[in-house]
Amino acid sequence: MKVGAAQDFDEISRWLAIAVAEKIEVSPDDLDPRRPFSEYGLGSAEAVVLVGELQEWLGRELPATLLWEFASIAKLSAFLASR
Repeated sequence: MKVGAAQDFDEISRWLAIAVAEKIEVSPDDLDPRRPFSEYGLGSAEAVVLVGELQEWLGRELPATLLWEFASIAKLSAFLASR
């Protein structure tokens, strides 16, 4: 996947699942994309780092509070794919 290229819902969901899984040390297949990020034990520092990585991958500015505004992989992916 190219950095900065337009991504669709599936690409974003896959990227988020892999990134979250790496941070909490589980398989991406073990994640339910509808569960809130908070249920996976991501702390605020980890969430901000994740948003920074996502911002870099997408090639656009994102607010640091994004994971609280769109609190699951599915909700965040839908929001980002629609922009």
